[in-house]
Amino acid sequence: MQFNHQPAGGSKRFQRVRAFSFVEVLIASGMGLFIFAALFYGISNGLTLLDVTRQNLRATQIVLSRMEGLRLCAWGNGTNQASQVFNTTIIPTTFTDYFYPVGLNGVTNLGVAYYGTMVVQSNITLNPSASYSSNMAMVTISLRWTNSGYGNHQLAHSQSMSTYVSQSGIQNYIYTH
Repeated sequence: MQFNHQPAGGSKRFQRVRAFSFVEVLIASGMGLFIFAALFYGISNGLTLLDVTRQNLRATQIVLSRMEGLRLCAWGNGTNQASQVFNTTIIPTTFTDYFYPVGLNGVTNLGVAYYGTMVVQSNITLNPSASYSSNMAMVTISLRWTNSGYGNHQLAHSQSMSTYVSQSGIQNYIYTH
């Protein structure tokens, strides 16, 4: 038994049923795979950038916290008030802080470790020179850390900040008022 489909115009030719060929399916699958891989790569890089940005922000928070704490330390007057600014037991020269502060929501994994140094330099030279330079100190805080790693790619990072501290700074206002 043979079926013939006759078009409306009365013609007796057969119409072919169209379908996708194997080559077309392979090309479309390859394009879909390429688009999926590019999308995955973009999302992965975006999350990596977000993590690095969070680590940099935490480093800035640590440095700023140390700077602000230092501004509240007593300079000392050399007679009856001891200096806290130049005392390494009060202001340590090295310290370690973490991405997650201790005790935050019961976190046991502290995350990335930040290793810091703090240098308090007295008898600085100001440019232009000033008569009050002997009453100032320059403080430099530096941090270094290694990111948590993405595959086998661990990168070393560092951040540093410097500021001046004055003998007549905010600490005198805090202690006298």
